[in-house]
Amino acid sequence: MFLALREEVEGALESALAALEYPTDDLGIEEPPEDVESVLASSVAFRLAGEAGAAPPQVAGQLAEEIDADELTYVAAVQTQGPYLNFLPSDAYLATTLETATEADYGHLDDREESVVVEHTSANPTGPVHVGRARNPIIGDAVANLLDAAGYDVERHYYVNDAGRQIATFTWAYETFDEEDLEDEPERDRIEYDLVRYYRKGNAFLEDGPEDEVEDAEAEIEAIMQGLEEGDEEAYDRVSEVVDQVLGGMTECLARLPLSLIHISDGAR
Repeated sequence: MFLALREEVEGALESALAALEYPTDDLGIEEPPEDVESVLASSVAFRLAGEAGAAPPQVAGQLAEEIDADELTYVAAVQTQGPYLNFLPSDAYLATTLETATEADYGHLDDREESVVVEHTSANPTGPVHVGRARNPIIGDAVANLLDAAGYDVERHYYVNDAGRQIATFTWAYETFDEEDLEDEPERDRIEYDLVRYYRKGNAFLEDGPEDEVEDAEAEIEAIMQGLEEGDEEAYDRVSEVVDQVLGGMTECLARLPLSLIHISDGAR
């Protein structure tokens, strides 16, 4: 709608310049300051002052008199403010703009035939989606929506990091400790909140446990990581038992947000 208004302003200004025998190569059309009621303005009077042999405000007045707003659809009036011409929008312009804004594709640009991948969230499956993690899907989806409106073919991806030390530590802790070892933390209803207790227990043990037992634990964690790097199926299965449960709880939580469909990768596999 704005482009239609601009085209109408350009046509009216060109006709006025031609009628006064002024050149029409530079119309000086610009957006006015926020405190001005018009939608578009023109500073063309500055350029024409020397040629017209008159002050810019006088030239602006001549042009305003030459333009008949009654013949225009989207312009209600043309006013001068010093050397500037201000084009005020008509009721038809405002009504049509509001009506157009209700259309599903309002603000969308033409298809660029170009694909874009937006990776966002990608939180490690080591525990619940807390506030810090929750901001990433919100920001990421907003960026993806903007790119989609700009004409790109957007794919939203969540890459699962299930092959690093955190996951190896989580897997070892899950296999090592029992419920009675987690007596400091009560059992939780949601699976990701429940299982993260093992991860915290494991990290605490690695920091404060007996030295020889910590060495054995570190060796097992390293073996899990090595197995993942080498593509060992047994290592994958061990890790997947933890990752699948935690990731399931995380995605269930994320589903509460009004996000577009996200493709969740298979991680290390």
